[in-house]
Formats: sequence, structure tokens, C-alpha cells
Amino acid sequence: MLAGVVCAIRWRKHRMVRGAFIVAAIFCASVWAWTSFRFAPKDTGRAEFRVAYWNIARPGWRIDGVLEHAKSWQADLLGFGECKAGGPLQPKWIQQLAPKAVTELHRQMLLAASEPAEIVEAGTLNKAGEYELRRVTLGGRRVLVLAVDFDGDPRQTRRAPFERLYQIVKAHEGEPLIVMGDFNTPIDSIYYEKMRELLQDAFETAGSGYAATWPMVAPIMSLDHIWLSKHFRVVRCEHRTSIYSDHRAVVVDLGWR
Repeated sequence: MLAGVVCAIRWRKHRMVRGAFIVAAIFCASVWAWTSFRFAPKDTGRAEFRVAYWNIARPGWRIDGVLEHAKSWQADLLGFGECKAGGPLQPKWIQQLAPKAVTELHRQMLLAASEPAEIVEAGTLNKAGEYELRRVTLGGRRVLVLAVDFDGDPRQTRRAPFERLYQIVKAHEGEPLIVMGDFNTPIDSIYYEKMRELLQDAFETAGSGYAATWPMVAPIMSLDHIWLSKHFRVVRCEHRTSIYSDHRAVVVDLGWR
């Protein structure tokens, strides 16, 4: 889109060439707008609880602002990625997020819920990322939370980690399951297709606003996601913007089916 505008200005004296670039720019802008903006459905029922995930990019001195911002969402379950920046932050997390119980996971991930998150299993995503499966109480029921963090190397295929992720999800398809994390994979990747057989992406289902989550301040790719089993009814999903991270947060209002 931007290249088309620049080229149209560059060759403005050549009407045919300029016209072709303007048409190309309009086409690209239309596709971008169609695929990047969503409006939440009107009749999704009443929200019963809220879940959020945020990659906070090793906050360091930004931690106070991060925690205050996250608390403002009033989420029942909070998941964080890239939580540490050289030293332990556990005392501050406990103090700021009380009365929620804070559970540290591998790969600098963290969960904050009404109770300590009970470990079910943990491991690698075929050596291209890591995951932890925990059990918490949410909305009055026991729920599995699968926190994932994919390796960010763009040269590395996503086939192997998605195959492992699908195996884990398939093994627990009969239970209420929430999958959250930084997938480091744009949402239009073909590797999400098998995920859609078992789960619903919160933003695809009931998203409102701009879809891309990274990088701030001008995000162009949707890398951060919350996926949900069919036990959940997605009322609304938003990607929240802040000055505290190069990732936008995913905030989802949910109910039970």
C-alpha cells in the first residue's frame, strides 16, 4: 500500500503508470482493512469472567506501569510472557496482584489466578518452544490453561511446534481448555488450520478493533493469541494498546456454553 503511494508520487507525470500504482495501493489498502479490523457480534450474551494474556517484553523499570495497567482490566485470569529482566520480580508480582495467586512458569511465563495453578505437565514444542499445562478454577469450574511460547527465529519452520501443540490439545479436547501465549506466528499461517478443528481463536470469534499485536507502536502482525475449547462462549475480545510493551495484550470476556 505504502509502496504504491510512493511510486504514484514518483511517477506522477506518467498518468498510466501513476494510475496503475494508485489502483494497486487502493487494492492493498482494502485487503489490509478487511483482514485487520473486526467488529464484535451483537448477540453474544452476558460475560461471566475475563481472561487476558500479555507479553510484557522483560519489563525491568517498566514493571510498575505494567502491573497497574494489567490490574485495570480486572481479569479473573492473567497470563504473562517474558516477565523477567535480569532478576527475580516475585515479591513485586505478589504484592501488586494480590489477592490473586501468582504462579511462575518456565520460559519467563506467569499466571495469576484466584488460586495457585496446579501443574499437569510441561515440556518443549518439539524443541521449538515450550509449554506448561496448568489447572485453575475459573468461573466456578476447573479449567486447563496451556501457556505456550514459540521460538521467534523467522528462519525456523513452525510445522514441528504446531504438531506438538495439536497433540496436547487433542489429548485434552474433552475438557475446558484455554491456550494462551506468544505464538510468534501470524494468524494467517496455514499451521493454525488444524487448531481451528478443535479450538476457537478469541479474536476471530468475537474480536473488536485492530487485529495486529506486534510490534508497537505500529503493529503489523497478530502473534499473541488466546484459543478456547468449545466449552466457552466468547462474548468479546480486544487487543489492548499501551506504552509498556512492544506487544499488545489480548483481553477476552467469556461465558460458559
